[in-house]
Amino acid sequence: MSRPRKKTSSLSHQQQLARALNQACGCGYQEALRRVTEAFRQRLLPPVLDQAGRAAALELLLAPDGDRGRQARPIFTEDLQQRMLTAFRAAHWPVEADGAAEFGQWTGWPGPVRSSLARSRGPLPGAISEDPDDPGHNDLTQDPEWTFIAPRIMGRGPEAMVLTLPGSTPAAELVQQVSATFAASRAADIAKLSDRRACGVCADPYPAEHLLTVTEAARPQVCPGCAFSNDLVDLHPLQLAADLDRLFYEDIALPAGWTAVAALLACAGGQAFLDRLRGDDGLQLAADDWADAGRLWIPLPPGARPAALAGFGPGASLAAVVGAVDRAHPQLTGQVRRLIAAELDAEIEDGEDACDPDDYFVPRLWPAVIAYAVCLGTQAQERSGRRSPWHAVDRFAIDSLDDAFEQVGSDLSGGADAYLTLTFGVEAVAEALGWPVRTAVTAGGRA
Repeated sequence: MSRPRKKTSSLSHQQQLARALNQACGCGYQEALRRVTEAFRQRLLPPVLDQAGRAAALELLLAPDGDRGRQARPIFTEDLQQRMLTAFRAAHWPVEADGAAEFGQWTGWPGPVRSSLARSRGPLPGAISEDPDDPGHNDLTQDPEWTFIAPRIMGRGPEAMVLTLPGSTPAAELVQQVSATFAASRAADIAKLSDRRACGVCADPYPAEHLLTVTEAARPQVCPGCAFSNDLVDLHPLQLAADLDRLFYEDIALPAGWTAVAALLACAGGQAFLDRLRGDDGLQLAADDWADAGRLWIPLPPGARPAALAGFGPGASLAAVVGAVDRAHPQLTGQVRRLIAAELDAEIEDGEDACDPDDYFVPRLWPAVIAYAVCLGTQAQERSGRRSPWHAVDRFAIDSLDDAFEQVGSDLSGGADAYLTLTFGVEAVAEALGWPVRTAVTAGGRA
């Protein structure tokens, strides 16, 4: 007797959504399942149905304009804005947004993109309203328009990406189109770059604007792989953070490795680092990411990817990336502890007790370890004609890490713990993802 076929995970997700929809609106299970199946067929729901994706899908199914045939009724921009934000969060983009419309439009910041939603035609006669949903000044049956722009702020030149879409575009489709357009725009910007200056430590060529000062002196300017090199003294991460804040907002072609540097500083410093960046009066501008590294946008490889990262778009929040890697490779932290223990035990003398790796492994830096592995893998792929950036693993230096941690107000004690966690951790994660660090360093020449 043949066994019944096992239900696919996709069908299981549809059934879960149908049960939740039935409970939420009382439409009956079969009708709920029909609505869910049709929404999937039309690609109106998030493609990744983890817990966040299912919550977003239910919200979208319950949206009052689910029946798109009634175009004459009012279209509320506030509803469209909230569905857009929900869809991007479900796709694991870090998202920020204003709490209210201003100057007749809604603004948001999904990842490295700026979004705006406004009614494309002018207001009705009379005073201009701040609220695009004010019926006294706007035709609410008019379909508004989305505009997605990157980078967030004009810096070196014109926008690299401008995408306009009808306000009625399903939220999940917004994510898909923005993802594809942003990925293409970043690739095009990277292809235009010209490497005109050498890193002051490793001598690798980079665009001049992508080499940054990490010390109190104006020189040397270095690449992200050398930000914590032993060749550097008097590290000045507060100025580096200010430069990175500006470039994250102005330059979508910034080497991915700089995000890893930001993640390490944010994990080490946390709120104390953000307080120092904002100064005693709290008036200086600094991104909240410096106190919460999980909100950082992590650029992901544009081509072949490890299975752990396959479900993401062109990037994702560090928190989502860490979760994906940990689920795919739950043995990694234990492996890193064993590597640290083996390194330490090889140096003890007869009669001494074996070292406890928990005394040297720093869990707080684990997100930074994963950020380094993923970002260096992304940079290696995006700058395939240049030397691999994996030499960063050999550039970590205890004194430089100690110096940087002191400057950011970190309470991490001693750079040796961080050094061991980073050195063994980045290599272990990278190799688990299929990127052999040692081979890349050896093939690239001097580390």
